Amino acid sequence: MPLTEAGRGLTRRPIAMPTDLKEFRKSLTSAERSVLRRPAVLAKNLGEFRQTARILSSRRANFIKKYPKCWIGLYRSQVLVSGKTLSDVLSQADEKGIPRADLLVRFIDNEDRVLIV
Repeated sequence: MPLTEAGRGLTRRPIAMPTDLKEFRKSLTSAERSVLRRPAVLAKNLGEFRQTARILSSRRANFIKKYPKCWIGLYRSQVLVSGKTLSDVLSQADEKGIPRADLLVRFIDNEDRVLIV
């Protein structure tokens, strides 16, 4: 299965690995070009996402106590929405004006996960 991409204003499509820079630039959509023209904004957004993901991992025990068997939505390092269903969380995020592309959504399950390596 080929790699795919998705994100803010981007469509989901197979990624073709270009052989040179000119070919790569031609393959980009206008939304992708827009993102690449603003590396500082991209770096800031990635930093915020990284911090939010760290909080999700480091506070798992607290989230299990506070939001058992619930969906939560984190935005800029804070839980801003929660609900029993994914659609509840997405509806609340829409009502609050939180961009879905920037929302980190996770189901909080109190079951231990088994990882088979």
